[in-house]
Amino acid sequence: MVCNRHGFDHELLQKRGSGKKRPYVAVSSSQIAASCGLGYPHRDRAPFPLFRRVKGHLARLSFATHGGKLLIYHGWADQQVAPGSSIEFYESTVRLSGSPAAASNWIRLFMVPGMGHCGGGEGPDTFDKISVIEQWVEQGKPPARIIAEHQTAGQVDRTRPLCPYPHVARYRGTGNINDASSFTCSSPQ
Repeated sequence: MVCNRHGFDHELLQKRGSGKKRPYVAVSSSQIAASCGLGYPHRDRAPFPLFRRVKGHLARLSFATHGGKLLIYHGWADQQVAPGSSIEFYESTVRLSGSPAAASNWIRLFMVPGMGHCGGGEGPDTFDKISVIEQWVEQGKPPARIIAEHQTAGQVDRTRPLCPYPHVARYRGTGNINDASSFTCSSPQ
């Protein structure tokens, strides 16, 4: 499934390798909700039933059993689309999949601290989405953490691990607070 400004194309973004077509998608949830014309996924708004149908489509075996991988990221400081909407989208998609363990093989959500709407903000908003998803699809390595960076005036001044939801980055207690190696992904307390 490819999302564009005209709505959903029911095509798959495919990587051709070893003669196999491997579907995968890397998008922010804002792109799913806004770029696909779904509007904000609030229960009291008309687009929400359509948003639910999208979740149902993703959870169907047609995407997951064909090697589909969905990497979702959303900034906690997003001022246009509520971050909780991505969490709701992810959790309900996992429920529709039937099992959190099975769902983790094809869908991951990464909440980005301090990132605004699709980027910007005080948080680490830059990471190589394509490499992450290629490793997941081609090498079978689901992302356990993603190193993101923040830049000021073109210079990297901070790195942080992005952790698969519901895990969060926790400072180890020692080391540089601007270096991702000083953090670990752990369950929220």
